[in-house]
Amino acid sequence: MIRINDRAGILVYRLVTRRGDETTESSAATTYVFQNGGWCVALHQQSPV
Repeated sequence: MIRINDRAGILVYRLVTRRGDETTESSAATTYVFQNGGWCVALHQQSPV
């Protein structure tokens, strides 16, 4: 978690998903903004590892 200020932050994480016998690894980053009393997703980016 990278806090930009009191109203914005970025979460960067590694993601592993499975569907049946298929496994996919990805790197993801989500940008959140604080708006109307709660955190909202402003941007989500996901790329294969």
